[in-house]
Amino acid sequence: MLLRIRGGAQIVGGQQFHINLSTNYDWCEYYGAPVEADGIVVLFKGVDAEYRSGHGGDYTPGTMPEADKWDGGKVECSHGLHWSPTPQHSYEFCTPARYIAAPHHIDDLVIHWDGRYPQKAMTRATAGPVFEVDIDGKPIPVEVQP
Repeated sequence: MLLRIRGGAQIVGGQQFHINLSTNYDWCEYYGAPVEADGIVVLFKGVDAEYRSGHGGDYTPGTMPEADKWDGGKVECSHGLHWSPTPQHSYEFCTPARYIAAPHHIDDLVIHWDGRYPQKAMTRATAGPVFEVDIDGKPIPVEVQP
């Protein structure tokens, strides 16, 4: 078992591992979010059946969401778009009816390393359109209406 300890907690006995995540690339590697050569990483979010977040944000496939009140990510759970490294990680924040994904520039991610949710990334906007995925992150084909 591997346990990530934060906040100066002490462990006695057994094997101890310290995982130092200090860059956005470290975060992506640790959580299994592949980064493309051009610095794009696809991140995920759980949404309701109408593609809305728990706070009412619209994540309809094909749109490019942008935070209307971006504070630069100064506060961990504040204004901004919140993303998970995998669809499964979104269960911590909601009970999703659907999953969406969107590309992001790795340098645009804001991660609160010592915060309550270091497994969550914040951004001001996406780097491309949102698309629907399944629980494993595989894109769901879009039905084209004749």
